[in-house]
Amino acid sequence: MAKEKKRTGKEQAEQVLLTSVIDAPRDLVFKSWTDCERLMAWWGPKDFTTPFCKIDLRQGGVFHNCMRSAEGRDYCGKGVYREVVEPERLTFTDFFVDEQGDRVSPVHYGMSPDWPEEALVTVTFAEHKGKTKLTLQHTLGPVPATERDMCEQGWSESLDKLAAELAKGVSPKKGEREMATSKQEDKTDIQATMEVYTKLGTPGPFHKVLTRMAGSWNTRIKSWSEPDKPPMESTGTSEQKMILGGRFLQQEFSGEMMGSPFTGIGVTGYDNHIKKYVSTWIDSMSTAILFFEGTAGADGNTITQAGRYDDPIRGPMKWRSVTRVVDDNSHLFEMYATDKRGKEEKMMEITYTRKR
Repeated sequence: MAKEKKRTGKEQAEQVLLTSVIDAPRDLVFKSWTDCERLMAWWGPKDFTTPFCKIDLRQGGVFHNCMRSAEGRDYCGKGVYREVVEPERLTFTDFFVDEQGDRVSPVHYGMSPDWPEEALVTVTFAEHKGKTKLTLQHTLGPVPATERDMCEQGWSESLDKLAAELAKGVSPKKGEREMATSKQEDKTDIQATMEVYTKLGTPGPFHKVLTRMAGSWNTRIKSWSEPDKPPMESTGTSEQKMILGGRFLQQEFSGEMMGSPFTGIGVTGYDNHIKKYVSTWIDSMSTAILFFEGTAGADGNTITQAGRYDDPIRGPMKWRSVTRVVDDNSHLFEMYATDKRGKEEKMMEITYTRKR
């Protein structure tokens, strides 16, 4: 693959411009950008995967994707197509979103405040001596040189992966997140289909973290009604066991919360298909069923999840929970809430100590 980098003067500070000659027909290169199954096989820098993709290919349609680093952190983004000219040209906006698909500041993912809230990407596809000349322009505005160079490197590595995928001469592999339902229905090999479901239904390494939290526990609870005041403290117990063949951790909690008796039941599992931890929670203080999902930390002992709740007093809120296995005899649970003003506050902390 031949690749050029064009950056001069003002452009050097405000955009990334790359040109690649890819040894594949133009129609196929275009489809690799507009078909999720194909795009998920190459999208993202080196060592990144793309477990989620959703494309509404039309002017005004939304392009939504999540990339995953080698350390397991997800980086999600969306864009709106401004121009779709098959198979010649794509123009779309580009901005960051969280795992629920809501727009967030670039600072959320560690970028500087100078990084634009929304950028513009234009990709053109031209026939070139039996190959495809792809030109990518990512218009950023004034940004730090280090971040611009990081962006350029990411695109360059992505295009290398695209060229390598197309060089195989076969359709890219199916992505991790979306199983094409219509294609599954066309399959006549029942055994092969069952093998897929069996593999996805088999507990793996991510379930071992849950297993470490099974047992009988004493708990110490701190809860904050106001961030600037001392927490209310109480104690309780929790019975936790793995159920359904080691696939899920079930928790039955009993204690006090803010001076009142409190019981709750939670279930947490790791979904091999979407590659995330998923949890539900119900308790004696509410008629709501709460849902959380998230990922494992790089240390293999931390689970960070997010959820939403329309609080009757404070309005729509985002919740973030962090569960950390300290050792085989203790683990820590922390809950944070972000209100509509965007301010995150710690709401609760529960320390679990195994009963002797």
